[in-house]
Amino acid sequence: MSVELCRLVGSVYFATVGYTPDKVAGALRARSEVTRLVVFHGHESNVGTRRALDQLARTCQTRGIELERVELADPFLLGVALKTFRRAAERHRPSAFNVSGGTNIMQVAAVLTCSLLGIQMESYNVEVRGLQRLPPIRLESPVARGATTLQVVRHLARHPGQRPLQVASALGISPSRLSYHLGRLRTAGLLPPRRAGDPRLILLDGAQAILGIS
Repeated sequence: MSVELCRLVGSVYFATVGYTPDKVAGALRARSEVTRLVVFHGHESNVGTRRALDQLARTCQTRGIELERVELADPFLLGVALKTFRRAAERHRPSAFNVSGGTNIMQVAAVLTCSLLGIQMESYNVEVRGLQRLPPIRLESPVARGATTLQVVRHLARHPGQRPLQVASALGISPSRLSYHLGRLRTAGLLPPRRAGDPRLILLDGAQAILGIS
């Protein structure tokens, strides 16, 4: 396909970015068909983030690419990033996702999103000046190997906000046994830490998707 035809068809490209936009800029040079860049980033009040975004804005302006900035409410929360990426993917249907920038949590969320939704993920290798396609990961968690733990997850997915005694009673297990399984979920990052005075149990966003259950 010629460059002119690629530009006519166009495509949306996703990318996470932190303080160094070089990999995203390099990917744009390698992908001449991109007409819109959706870049996910941390707070713009951060000097490093703002500088990186300004550099990307100049790159996009030079190449005639429309730039959309999406600021994450908290770039260190997996659930926030997963929800943001999923909603954006449903709206834009990106051709690919550059997962090499931003916080580690943002990168993990980008990889999970691509693997779940079938989006091509890639990274730009600055040394060889080329794109590297990355294979999807197999979404499997050690937590999923425990039948009782999965029962707990499914119950919480259907009945969010229940208290431990309610869950234990509904599943027919002792409170101490339930406590063990809740500990596994917290260790795996699927359940938030205990909050004093608030015993309600609510799964973090993306927990079901990560475990591959419904």
